[in-house]
Amino acid sequence: MRYWKSRAIHNEQLMKERTDETIKKVNALYDDVNTGLTQSALKILQRYCTWHNLTVDNALKLLDEKQTKEYIGQLLETLKEVTDVQKKAEIMAKINAPAYAARISRIQAMQSLIIAEAYSVGYKSSKLAEIRLINEYKQSYYQEHYTIQHGTGLAYDFSRISNHDVKAAIQTEWKGSNYSKRIWKDTEKLAKVLEDTITQGLMTGMTFREMEEIFDKKIHSSRTNINRIIRTETAFCASKGREEAIKDAGIEKYIFIATLDLRTSTICRELDGKVFLVKDAEVGKNKPPMHPNCRSTDGAYIDGKNRKELKRRAKNPITGENELVPQNMSYAEWHKKYVVENKNSMRARANEEAIKKYGIKNPYNLTDEELKQRIKHNT
Repeated sequence: MRYWKSRAIHNEQLMKERTDETIKKVNALYDDVNTGLTQSALKILQRYCTWHNLTVDNALKLLDEKQTKEYIGQLLETLKEVTDVQKKAEIMAKINAPAYAARISRIQAMQSLIIAEAYSVGYKSSKLAEIRLINEYKQSYYQEHYTIQHGTGLAYDFSRISNHDVKAAIQTEWKGSNYSKRIWKDTEKLAKVLEDTITQGLMTGMTFREMEEIFDKKIHSSRTNINRIIRTETAFCASKGREEAIKDAGIEKYIFIATLDLRTSTICRELDGKVFLVKDAEVGKNKPPMHPNCRSTDGAYIDGKNRKELKRRAKNPITGENELVPQNMSYAEWHKKYVVENKNSMRARANEEAIKKYGIKNPYNLTDEELKQRIKHNT
């Protein structure tokens, strides 16, 4: 049992390190947008007032059409980074409205710029999260197979997971939503709060420093929320990847493993070491993540009965022979041999697809080119 728990804890630490790298990139985006909004919205207007010795109200009244066009130009440049069609259409509709076509105030332009900037950082964060989740699902899937094979000393055949299946898996909604919806919900909230800050600040005579401090707090709060979403969604996808591998191996049980320190929640402490049936697994009830920022993990539970079942499954689908996993084989070496270079596994899958789709009579006589095309189709 010590081996299985230590491997699960080790894999959880690797996942945390990979997730931290993604979060660093997301935090850099929020730092950039904070600086950009301050420069584009607050300092530009502040300098205009200072240069002309004007109040904010008088400065807004004196803005001419040329300056307005220049500001819209900045907005359009920002919009190029917003690839969400619906969000971009909403902002463009506002820009093209009659009030904008004739003459708009600087405050309206700043509001639109803020919305575009918020959506831009939201989109980039969502894409970074998607890349992390896809990679984490795959890593957890293969690492769990490695853990099982290395722990039992057996090598068995399993499916090389396709990108299509992984993308479908990470889109799975749990607790009523998924990573994309959660990120966009927070993005829209951030855009509204920043827009209101500009409006209320200029209407109530708030100083630029006061508005800048509010910007800092709101953007920091949103960044914290996105970090939490990415950590929790990554834990969810890793858990689903491990579950798929456990099912592939024909194992019926998994063990819940909590990180035992003072930060661990009561529910995770209570579940630590408990064994559950895979068919009864439910995220948030008996399978991590149990809550936002959950650090608990799980792994295959191997008892005597399961070892016997694994032996019966430990056959190469082509040769019908059992294989042994060297005790000193690293994960990288295992992944290369049994995933990347496993021609037998790929050929078997390609032939199964060929039989279903093309009715080929001799499934194991595909040419290399046919094999290549089938593999491409499946991945």
